[in-house]
Amino acid sequence: MEYKPLGKTGLTVSVAGLGCGGNSRLGLRRGASFEESVAIVRTAVDLGVNFIDTAEAYGTEEIVGAAARHYDRDRLVISTKAIFRSGNDTADAVTRRVEAGLKRLGLDYVDIFHFHAVSPATYSHHRDVLAPAQQQQVAKALEHDAEVMTNTQLEKQLAGQPADVQAEIVDINTDARPRALQVALLIPAIAALLGLLNSFRMLREPEPTPSAAAEGMVLG
Repeated sequence: MEYKPLGKTGLTVSVAGLGCGGNSRLGLRRGASFEESVAIVRTAVDLGVNFIDTAEAYGTEEIVGAAARHYDRDRLVISTKAIFRSGNDTADAVTRRVEAGLKRLGLDYVDIFHFHAVSPATYSHHRDVLAPAQQQQVAKALEHDAEVMTNTQLEKQLAGQPADVQAEIVDINTDARPRALQVALLIPAIAALLGLLNSFRMLREPEPTPSAAAEGMVLG
């Protein structure tokens, strides 16, 4: 299996991914059992697939989660999606839907969360209202990761140190978490998200006319 970078996300994915929707829905629509559908996902992973795409609308998140628990979580890149309706969904809805998706998957996090089936008419609502809420979700997750990393680094600092030195190190780190680490993690993640949104926007914009292209303009 070959692997390639996934845009600006910093993730590396297999060139062949496993889509868990479509007409089959991992065999569910053809009479497959839950266990048989889990086996399909596991077979794909065993063959080198690490990119697995599911969605709330597919009804296969539970299957993907059950299969994922057989592997080291860091080995997999799991993507899920939710559909939001312009005007009916608020920023709070993003948090609820992300958490609901995680519960169905039975996982602590997903690598990619998509706004599913965004129509041109609802793009501005997704961009201006929902996307900032998604960024907050990313920020919270990264803050948690940074704290876990900090605690791991702290344990390394404490190893082999006398008790009085350990107490001093703990006291310092309790009140002064290295925020620089959090910022270093957060900025690339948000930049990657904005890059994906910008790419989506570019896909929606018309091609420039020859005269406009010559002048460096895009007609909207």
